[in-house]
Amino acid sequence: MVSIPLSSGGDALEVAADITFVDVGNPHCVIPVANPDTVALEASVGPLIERHPLFRRRVNVEFISVLPDGAVRMRARGAGEETQACGTGATAVGCRCRAAGMAADPVVVRLNGVRRRSRWPATGHVIMTGPATEVFTGVVADELKAGWAGCSHRCNDERGR
Repeated sequence: MVSIPLSSGGDALEVAADITFVDVGNPHCVIPVANPDTVALEASVGPLIERHPLFRRRVNVEFISVLPDGAVRMRARGAGEETQACGTGATAVGCRCRAAGMAADPVVVRLNGVRRRSRWPATGHVIMTGPATEVFTGVVADELKAGWAGCSHRCNDERGR
């Protein structure tokens, strides 16, 4: 059990939860709750955890519950808002649920009507399957690319980006 003190606009909020930190190439904070659909993902709890000083470069936050059929309901917050379909989040949730004995292999994760399956075979590599849909296509301006030289997804500059 981890207790994280949070505050927003002078209001203090203490969150005591069974929080698990999972890194699947990017950081995730997985929190079991009674009902993920009732968590103030946008308004308070989500942003406070995402930007908590404990997470120097921010963190994706997943609120989960195991459903009667054994699947896991997940709501995720990353990049400042609710994530519509997060493959790395579903993978992190699958790892957490298998490690804690909360779900059988494969772990079925449901988020916003999308089903993802995470398998954790004896090889130790996690395999996530599910539908993939292109939702955006764009071009990055050359002046933005110049700032990325030598940068990995784990780096950030002194401004916290």
